[in-house]
Amino acid sequence: VASVEPMNLVAGRMDFSGFLDGSLWEAVFTFLYVDLLDTTATLFAMAKFAGLMDGSGNFEGQRVAFLVDGFMTSIGAV
Repeated sequence: VASVEPMNLVAGRMDFSGFLDGSLWEAVFTFLYVDLLDTTATLFAMAKFAGLMDGSGNFEGQRVAFLVDGFMTSIGAV
């Protein structure tokens, strides 16, 4: 059995009391690291598959792609 709570009861409800606890920061950095590796692997694999890589292993717009991913990950976390 499942139920759906109204969004005004769950959206944006963050508890900041755990900021002084070391386990919170461990979880934050773990998720940050996993997201960075996932984004890097996906972007570079797709750029290589599409033939968009230049001679130095970069592709056009990679900085913007990483910024958008980071911003949207932050928005999605709220």
